[in-house]
Amino acid sequence: AAERGYPNWVAFRERYWNELSADERKRAIEVGQPLYAEYGDTAAKPRLAVLMRRGRLQTTGSHTGFIGSLEIQKPGGKIGSGAGIDGNQYYASRYWEPHTYWAQADKLWKGPPKGVVNVGALETVPNAKPAPEPPQVDDGKSDASKH
Repeated sequence: AAERGYPNWVAFRERYWNELSADERKRAIEVGQPLYAEYGDTAAKPRLAVLMRRGRLQTTGSHTGFIGSLEIQKPGGKIGSGAGIDGNQYYASRYWEPHTYWAQADKLWKGPPKGVVNVGALETVPNAKPAPEPPQVDDGKSDASKH
């Protein structure tokens, strides 16, 4: 992810790099180059594209792209439980076309959404029950006479 310039991951990479000694940095480059060659984007993106196209071919439905009432079940899910995913949503192009997939990943990681929380004034809740006491945890250091 740092290879793609995602800010949070670049920061982690740089922090880890700065904590390495000169010998560790040299070793990291020696070990890292073959790993980049096999797992870096230049090699991994084409592999993923092949797998995505293959996965998309597993779609149940018509050859025109109509999926119908297919529901994808999560492992361990029960049919009709509502825990499944609608087939049209699961096989939507944005998840199965490599270019679109990578564009979504870039959007998510390069500029994560930032939320705003507005905190209002404190309010008294009428007839509110007090919060229950937290359970007591025996840390093993209490009353030695119990042992």
